[in-house]
Amino acid sequence: MSQTFLRSTRLMAVLAAVLLCSGCPEKGAKDTASDATGAAAAAAGADTAAAPAEQDAKAETMLARADAVDGTVDHVVSKCAMCAFYMDGRPEFSVDVHGYKVQLCSEHCKESFEKDTKAAILAMQIPKDAADVPAGTE
Repeated sequence: MSQTFLRSTRLMAVLAAVLLCSGCPEKGAKDTASDATGAAAAAAGADTAAAPAEQDAKAETMLARADAVDGTVDHVVSKCAMCAFYMDGRPEFSVDVHGYKVQLCSEHCKESFEKDTKAAILAMQIPKDAADVPAGTE
């Protein structure tokens, strides 16, 4: 398969996951958010086929980028990684991974993230910079 096709397929799956998860499970989308997590994990399939050491290195790079979204590098990802960084994460729904505390917005997002942590990290859609995070979600 061509790289363009794989990227397009991965992008479409991630966009579907974002659309299904936006607004989060607190509005009754628990089953669709779980499906979105699976779709995002499948979209990252080409990346997860890499050797475990490569996956771990990529996951740590992704976590470092996610940590910087709020403008503070403190090993705390304060935006919900499962909701494409649109929702504020909450300390009570945090997961410790690779030396980072990833805060999710709800119990459902936490459970989805914990089902396959590595796939969830590799599928994160991290804004390029803080300006890409919608106003009012900071």
